[in-house]
Amino acid sequence: MSYLNYFFAGALIFSGVLLLGLQGCKLWKEALLGAFRAAAQLVFMGFLLQVVFKVPYWWAYVPVMWAVAAWTGAGRIKAPGGFWVAGLAVALGSLLSVLPMVPMGVISWGPHHVIPLLGMAMGNAVNSLSLAAQNIRQSFRDRWEVVEGAFALGARPLNVVRLFRAEAFAAGTVSARNALKVVGIVQIPGAAVGMMVAGVEPLRAMLFQMAIVYMLFLTVVISVSITVYLGGLLYLNPKFLNQ
Repeated sequence: MSYLNYFFAGALIFSGVLLLGLQGCKLWKEALLGAFRAAAQLVFMGFLLQVVFKVPYWWAYVPVMWAVAAWTGAGRIKAPGGFWVAGLAVALGSLLSVLPMVPMGVISWGPHHVIPLLGMAMGNAVNSLSLAAQNIRQSFRDRWEVVEGAFALGARPLNVVRLFRAEAFAAGTVSARNALKVVGIVQIPGAAVGMMVAGVEPLRAMLFQMAIVYMLFLTVVISVSITVYLGGLLYLNPKFLNQ
């Protein structure tokens, strides 16, 4: 199959954009721009990874991925020090879930396995920490009298954060928890689909996908935990709640 054949899939996105435009709203412009951005970014990444996969120091690309993820997450935390909170959440969440899969024999140490899985883990970490940070910031904003009351009774900062952790954890882990419920029968995720399209037997593809789902769940829980506690401490300063 020629590389050009893949661009015929553009008919799918343009059909969706046309259908959106027929609804009489202006969202079609955003969708069309997003389609071009997605194509440009994916093609660029294809060329970039072709180079990265061939160099001996491929692991040097990992800090670049981390920096972009941390910067994106910091934009969701919206408080001084947010970059380091997001960076720690992304780093620990992704590394502690992906790297153990190497000695387990699920993946091998090399760019073709480690970089894509770290990318998946970091992306999920950013999404989950964003939801958790948004939730706990809103909780503090809406119930600031509870925070003041807790401090008046002598509570320590971490104890105050714990008052709001349940809702933040629920918000930050909702996607990961839903994935555990629907994966397989309802949804066949991308990794399994890609393996089956490449000719791998379905059972092996599904078992590999199971390992990825479990990996991503751990990623999300770790990243949300760090964001809730460290990010929550940042929001104890009321001037950061409305940024």
